[in-house]
Amino acid sequence: MPFKQILDFLKKFENLRSHKKIVEDEVLEWCLKKTNLKTEDISVKVRRPYVIIAAKNMGAKTAIFTSQNSLLRFLKDRFGENAPDKLLFK
Repeated sequence: MPFKQILDFLKKFENLRSHKKIVEDEVLEWCLKKTNLKTEDISVKVRRPYVIIAAKNMGAKTAIFTSQNSLLRFLKDRFGENAPDKLLFK
């Protein structure tokens, strides 16, 4: 197989490998818009079907908790069936 065909074949699977990171970035961006904090204050991990959100600021956790339905709806619209559907707070 020529190198170009191998490269094209591997590009098909690139989205599968990076899906978790893309979801984490989207959730982090959404959380930062809602709480007006910095990226150092909130961390997000995806362990399908869960999104684990850790924040040191209790006000940030409360803001995210009260609008979690909006976040889950956003993820469902953005990623469809592959979207996480439960939140855990740490």
